[in-house]
Amino acid sequence: MNKKLNIHIPIIQQYLSIKEKYFDILLFYQMGDFYELFYDDAKKISGLLGITLTNKGVSCGKIVPMAGIPCRTVNNYLHKLISLGESIALCNQTDNICKHNGLIERKVIKVYTPGTIIEEGLVEDKENNILAAIWQNEDFYFGYSTIDIGSGDFFVYELFNFKSMADIIEKTNPVELIYPDNFKSMDLIKKINCTKCVRYWEFDLDTAIKQLNLQFSTNDLSGFGLNITNFSLRSAGCLLQYIKNTQCTILRHIKNIKIKYENENIMIDASTRKSLEITKSLSNIKTNTLSYILDKTVTPMGSRMIKRWLHSPIKDINLIKNRQKSILSLMDVYQKLQPILSQVGDFERILARIFLKTAIPRDFIHVRNIFNIIPKIKYILIKRKNPYLKKIYRKIDDFNNLNLILKKAIYDSPSISIKDGGVIATGYNKKLDKLRELNSWMNKYINNLEKSEREKLNLNSLKINFNLITGYYIQISKTHKHLVPVHYILKQSLKNVERYITPELKKYENRVFFSKIKILSLEKKIYNELFDIFLPYINLLKKSSKYLAELDVLLNMSERAITLNYCCPILSYNQEINIDDGRHPIIEYSMNKPFITNSLKINKNKRMLIITGPNMGGKSTYMRQIALIVLMAWSSSFVPANYAEIGWFDQIFTRIGSIDDISSNRSTFMVEMSEMSNILNNATSKSLILIDEIGRGTSPQEGLAIAFACANYLINKIKAITLFATHYFELTKIKKNNKNVCNVSFNAIIKNKNIVYLYELKNKPSNKSLGFYVAKLAGFPNRVIDNAIDIFKKNK
Repeated sequence: MNKKLNIHIPIIQQYLSIKEKYFDILLFYQMGDFYELFYDDAKKISGLLGITLTNKGVSCGKIVPMAGIPCRTVNNYLHKLISLGESIALCNQTDNICKHNGLIERKVIKVYTPGTIIEEGLVEDKENNILAAIWQNEDFYFGYSTIDIGSGDFFVYELFNFKSMADIIEKTNPVELIYPDNFKSMDLIKKINCTKCVRYWEFDLDTAIKQLNLQFSTNDLSGFGLNITNFSLRSAGCLLQYIKNTQCTILRHIKNIKIKYENENIMIDASTRKSLEITKSLSNIKTNTLSYILDKTVTPMGSRMIKRWLHSPIKDINLIKNRQKSILSLMDVYQKLQPILSQVGDFERILARIFLKTAIPRDFIHVRNIFNIIPKIKYILIKRKNPYLKKIYRKIDDFNNLNLILKKAIYDSPSISIKDGGVIATGYNKKLDKLRELNSWMNKYINNLEKSEREKLNLNSLKINFNLITGYYIQISKTHKHLVPVHYILKQSLKNVERYITPELKKYENRVFFSKIKILSLEKKIYNELFDIFLPYINLLKKSSKYLAELDVLLNMSERAITLNYCCPILSYNQEINIDDGRHPIIEYSMNKPFITNSLKINKNKRMLIITGPNMGGKSTYMRQIALIVLMAWSSSFVPANYAEIGWFDQIFTRIGSIDDISSNRSTFMVEMSEMSNILNNATSKSLILIDEIGRGTSPQEGLAIAFACANYLINKIKAITLFATHYFELTKIKKNNKNVCNVSFNAIIKNKNIVYLYELKNKPSNKSLGFYVAKLAGFPNRVIDNAIDIFKKNK
């Protein structure tokens, strides 16, 4: 212990010696039934949560600020603090007593951080909880790693420019990010929207390799496709070390690490992801997202999986076709199977708690229930003739041995915590049964003694009770004090009652007390052995939970296809889109009237649509609609259309709508130009590009020139499938010199001096903006509108 701590009282000495290791983390220090925080921690939590700030007396001549919370409600406070980006070290009392000063031993059992929590009630059950680490080498290449502790998924990425790195962070959406002290691209860190960013020192390569080999019990990492040249190793090793430091245990369920390559998925940049409102809406309305419409899964792990699919559309046609056939095969049984599957709950995260040895008794009860449910699920699946569903059937194990053990080992209604006992069932362990019998006999003896003393004194109000301070005592009201025998020894006098002990009572008190300690100790030992029983089944359990989650997603997609009238898209490796009567999934869902459908037929021979029409006429909606249908198709979902043939694309780019980026001191026009520059520099002939109103933020002459130049570059140089919406009617002239361009438009009519939008796509250009009528819809005074029309006519 630091010599400077000796000047403090013993309890503060102990606290400060532990706090030294967790100087930047809130230390919850157990004192009996409360967790107490001292000094700056107390002041901080008082300010964050509004808890009363008091004091713990004086140490070293100064008052010790203190704030306390009950142990029984600690999860409520942990949840609030973690959501605020705080980390908490839980320092619990142990069963032992320090010999040198009589202090109860205490140690940190776990550190809770936003990216490492898996406890029910502390983490959003339908959201992926990703912990990430980032490192940058001297060439400004990035090594990036992510771990989802709840699933054990461990991925590494190697990115070669700032833009790609930013897009992957947006896609993986970590809640906590770790970066080194000397990280060069701090602009990247500042832009990240995560709960907590942590500066961490352990990014050494040799240490990382040792950590990884130790985790996977390997001599080298070549079996995972990794070697010393992979600069992602530093971030991966850092993640492992960070988790071990916080969880204070071995990460048994993290058995594999996988390199994620950019070409595995259709790339979607951060701007496009935002514009398409996949999981976050532009208006911050939860219901206005694609995931809200498509995610009606019945398990939290299924909900997390479908979000991953939507954010990472794959390029594997065969896999998607297998999923499509499975969705079709499940359409006649989803109503029967979904209610059964809903009872599985969050199998994935329960397993993680078991592997980390933090599971509570009801987790084991839930697992036992899952084992009972699995045969019912498999009974329905086995009747499906679909090969992919048969594969899922085979991958979900029955776990009969584990189920039998859990049935024997755990009471049907166990205590909430193993600390309270009453968890291990009678008949599972003979030694425990004997101790319980002895304890039961002693409890009966105390009851009989109470009855006997009542009869002797003719006093029915006499009670024998127990507490941790007094032990066993006989309680008699003061009005009957004259009946107390001489051999009763007064132990405690209260307002209305007095408490006594007797030599006989003290004798049995010790026997009962130590009997209870032995029972609790043995129960804990047996309970911990249950965790070890699960270890050989790690891979089978993880695999089963994964395929149960996938079954949930496939059933969900069957239900969505029928309920929302979606069709099964035909996929190909050609760059083409053929959609009959397509609909915007998000807008359609929120409408109380039929959605006006529109079609699209576009391919390499007719690869650019110039879309004109009035403001609010439907141009942006139409383009987003096309992009969403393509994304849904390659995410294995059915799509909102009567018929759809969807081609293969390496990337989806959108440039639809912009706002000022105040944090980076960029105007709307600069944001617009940056997004367009990204498309022009990174799109290929196999990309899908959707552009809306380029060039609006500058003069009409410059804006038209920029829009014209961009359209020419896209059609002649990049040659990608492109939808180009514009108010510049002059752009329709591009068709004269290029047979690969087609002019289409949305139109509106003026009825009784009011604008009526038709929302129907026509195969001809339009030169109507009808801005004055839009202004009227917005509530402009008639005088202002009339004046604007006069000015327009004079300058025309």
